[in-house]
Amino acid sequence: MNKRDVFINCPFERRYERVFLALIAGLVGLNLRPRSVLEIDTTHDRVRRIWSLLRSCQYSIHDLSKVQLSKPAKNRGKFSVPRFNMPFEAGLAVALAQTTRHQWKVFEEKAYRIQESCSDLNGYEAFIHDLDPEVVLRKLLTAFMGHL
Repeated sequence: MNKRDVFINCPFERRYERVFLALIAGLVGLNLRPRSVLEIDTTHDRVRRIWSLLRSCQYSIHDLSKVQLSKPAKNRGKFSVPRFNMPFEAGLAVALAQTTRHQWKVFEEKAYRIQESCSDLNGYEAFIHDLDPEVVLRKLLTAFMGHL
């Protein structure tokens, strides 16, 4: 487990691009090394590769901002469903932390929404950023202040 590696689990879409860039810049500024699923092929063995990458990181950040229902897209199905990739990866990190020294942090766009979207996280601090890169940087400092 690399003590400087931080797994970033966040939405990869235009609306969140500035948040993702702020996470990367802030982590580098804290002398940490950002890692993400963008390093992994989209092959059939993706879960095992995500688990391996997550296990190699001392920390992980899970931005659970994208909890709304998707809009059906042409040629991608007819259902309007939530995407569970980010909560699933957060669950892997929580499980990992039960048996290792892995530490996970939850980020969210809106205050109090996480109590409704994932009530199992009640009692854990969620770092609220309002999609503002400056707020993201401040929240990173708060999240990692005692760990560096």
